[in-house]
Amino acid sequence: MSNFDKILKEKLSGYTEAPPSYILDKLKNDLIKINSPKKINYTTYGTIAVASIAIISAILFYTLEDNTTIITENNNTIINTVAPENKTETLTNQPEEINNAVFIKSAEIEYISESKNICGLEININKSNSNGEWVYDNNNLSIINNKVFANNYGEYYAKWVNKVDNQIMSEITYKLNFIKPIKTFAGDNQKVCENTCELSAQSGIEGFWSALNNNSNIENCNKATTLASTSTYGIKTFVWNVNKEKCYLNDTVGVNFIETPQNKISVIEPYNLDDKLIKIAITDIRSYFDYKLSFDNKTISLDREINGEIELVFHNEAHDIILEVTNDICKNKDVLVLDPESFDVNINVKASTCNLDNGKAIVFISGKDSFKYKWNDGSIEKDRYNLQSGNYELTVIKDNIYSRVYDVEIKDSGIVRAGFYHEELGQQIDMPLYFYNSSTIDGEILANNSSKVEWSFGDNIISQQINPEHIYKTSGDYIVKLYVTSNVGCVDSAIIKDISISGSLIDLPNVFSPNGDGINDVFIPKTKSLSSFSCIIINNSGEEVYRWNDPMQGWDGKLKSENYASAGIYYYIAIGIGLDGKRYQYKSFFYLVK
Repeated sequence: MSNFDKILKEKLSGYTEAPPSYILDKLKNDLIKINSPKKINYTTYGTIAVASIAIISAILFYTLEDNTTIITENNNTIINTVAPENKTETLTNQPEEINNAVFIKSAEIEYISESKNICGLEININKSNSNGEWVYDNNNLSIINNKVFANNYGEYYAKWVNKVDNQIMSEITYKLNFIKPIKTFAGDNQKVCENTCELSAQSGIEGFWSALNNNSNIENCNKATTLASTSTYGIKTFVWNVNKEKCYLNDTVGVNFIETPQNKISVIEPYNLDDKLIKIAITDIRSYFDYKLSFDNKTISLDREINGEIELVFHNEAHDIILEVTNDICKNKDVLVLDPESFDVNINVKASTCNLDNGKAIVFISGKDSFKYKWNDGSIEKDRYNLQSGNYELTVIKDNIYSRVYDVEIKDSGIVRAGFYHEELGQQIDMPLYFYNSSTIDGEILANNSSKVEWSFGDNIISQQINPEHIYKTSGDYIVKLYVTSNVGCVDSAIIKDISISGSLIDLPNVFSPNGDGINDVFIPKTKSLSSFSCIIINNSGEEVYRWNDPMQGWDGKLKSENYASAGIYYYIAIGIGLDGKRYQYKSFFYLVK
């Protein structure tokens, strides 16, 4: 044990608590340096000794109790400690270190470096560097990572002791005044319709209002009771701020600005006096509104996603239609008043002629009420001129609410409807085609003296018969047209484009069975429009077994010996000359089976 330790142990043996560790360490380090055996400059040695004694004296003066004295004898420092009297607080025997904090009670504070007023029970204090330790009252304060926490409101002290190489370089003493917040009241949360509300904070305490939302406004921020507004719907937050001793207290109030429904009933199709039906729409639809519709002695809830037309059919006499729309606490009501009265309309119609646009419909209506007219072809005129023949609907609307529908038929006089069909034995050259006229005038079949008829067969041949027949001399595709003119000059036409006339043809089967069962017993060709024909049958050996020139005949399977040919494959060569002078030749094979 060193002389320094012995001296301290002797001097402090009767006491329960020791001086702070950093004081003991400094004393010890200074004595070690002074008593070092190294050869040093005596002038420097004396300077160091004197400086050390001065530093130690200063430290002990500020850190030891008032009854502790420092005595210097023969260049040795002696600490003379007198036992304290009438002390109610004692130092702990061993400080507890947590996060660089030393939990000891501070001595009397003789110098305040900085004072702070704190609203609440905690504050951050930034140290000048990380070398050192905190000294504070651990009964009321705790310090963790430079954050000071107070157990109770009031004034407390905390000291930061800055060290370099375990030597005290500087100290900062903080006077911390923890102020208890004063409670205030910004008012109850509320719901309001539309975008304006009244804010009412606790009276008697000075403060000011602020808004947390950018789209919110406050009429007079410095009044406890004032008006607030917003440009958008939804929940907005307003803050009532109170200042006491630089301690700002905030209380918030939430205001839910709710959109008030503005929906109206819009008439799409007025109430039909005959069908007791009306089509309406609801304006300004919102998916978050609730809709109820009352009519015909009943109430229905509508889908929130309702869009487009709503068709209402009354089973009783028409009466008011009531729309009720709710959005949370906000409501709207719209009423469509129905008080239908009957009205009569007469329409004078003049037919058109020859399917021209010269029909007329003149409307006569009694009364001086406000009427509108809607035709099914889009016209909104009351009287119609230059109408085509056909069926029309006229809707007469009274006061934009009631309506009645009238059917209007514009007939056509002298109208011609041309049409025909044909029959033939075969659509081929030199075969007759029969044409039948199905045209009508004013819906009646043609009479010989009531119309003019003209046929065009597509081969430069014209006919004016009612029901002609025609023979084509060459193959090809032809268009047949029919023109019909009534005795008042109305004209109509009809056309057929699928008249196809075939040329010469030779077609032979690929199998036959001359077994006398009456099915395929003869190998016979199918021909058309030929002036000459010949056919030769050849066996597998290349020998001619049969020949004939009549296209209406064929081979019955017999050889020249009158015996039937054996089953197998045979070949044929068929040659023909068509009526149009063209030569046709066909070569192929067929099967003879039994």
